[in-house]
Amino acid sequence: APLVAPSNVLASADVGAIDVSWSFPDVSGTTFHVTSTPAGKSCVVVGRSRCSISVTDVTPWRFSVRAQRGSSHSAPSSLTNVVPTHFVIVLSGQSNAEGARSYAVDPLTHINYFDAPYASGADSADQLTWLAWPKPEMSAPPSSDPVPLNTPQLLSGVGIFGTEIGLARQLYNDIHETLTVIKATYPGTALAHEWRPSAHGGLFEQMCDFVRSTMSNDAAHGQLDVLQSFIWFQGESDALLHNAHYQRQLVQLISAVRHRLALDRVAPIVIAKESILQRELYEQSHHGCAKDNCARAIEGNTIIRGADVWASNHLSHVIVVDSAGLARTQSSKFMHLSNVGELQLGATIARRLEAL
Repeated sequence: APLVAPSNVLASADVGAIDVSWSFPDVSGTTFHVTSTPAGKSCVVVGRSRCSISVTDVTPWRFSVRAQRGSSHSAPSSLTNVVPTHFVIVLSGQSNAEGARSYAVDPLTHINYFDAPYASGADSADQLTWLAWPKPEMSAPPSSDPVPLNTPQLLSGVGIFGTEIGLARQLYNDIHETLTVIKATYPGTALAHEWRPSAHGGLFEQMCDFVRSTMSNDAAHGQLDVLQSFIWFQGESDALLHNAHYQRQLVQLISAVRHRLALDRVAPIVIAKESILQRELYEQSHHGCAKDNCARAIEGNTIIRGADVWASNHLSHVIVVDSAGLARTQSSKFMHLSNVGELQLGATIARRLEAL
């Protein structure tokens, strides 16, 4: 007798994948062929009524299932539902990625950068979640779910923001793209130490766990998160450490990001190139380098920036956006970007991503 077609075929969101499930009278010894519409995705399982298909784009995939036993084939099942998809960008690094001196309400000018004319539709359309880590000065998000983009991130009770605001607003204004930003930043940390991918329980591992947890939570609510890009804004600490091995460590980090986060091989990794030159020039002119070995720090700065450029020249789908010359705060001896600088950097990154 001909085989009946599988029934109750459903598609559901998972972390970086779509799960397809179905019903069949007797799965034992039966091979099931799952194919997509449009073509391009498939899987084959034997004796099971479920398979997982990796997805790294927002194509509205639908699936059908065909049963096979020996030379007998069933007709294809009806097509599944389309799983809602959503772009995600991960932002990671140290204090400039966090926005340590980028105040939502500027203490000098009293401009609120979350109000008109700076606000955009992204502020309510986009989502944000951040990993506060066990830092008493940084508040945790008010919910385990992502919150609106313009939800204040409180640092010692003061609202701040990082590169994510300028990035999301520019993408929304230019191409009306909505997304979720997953932000995992920790001030004063080095790739040579805290961010090493091989460090068990280190910041890299915690960041990956947080990203997967966020995506898993969204999947439980029926949304498939698609990682669009990873942004790395770090290196000031390694410059001060004069880390001569930064290039090798950066290559390891980029490889680990693609592997651990299942980031598509053509998804862009953006390096926001750090610069401590303005800070060291300030130290020279105001303190005579009493606190810093300015010459060594400047040389370290050159090493880190050179490693960033090397990565963009030699690794596929890695781009660099320079933070040098952007507005910084005198209160941080010109180490940290101001709110204006963060908005400029985010907008520049957005335009580079759009061009891709």
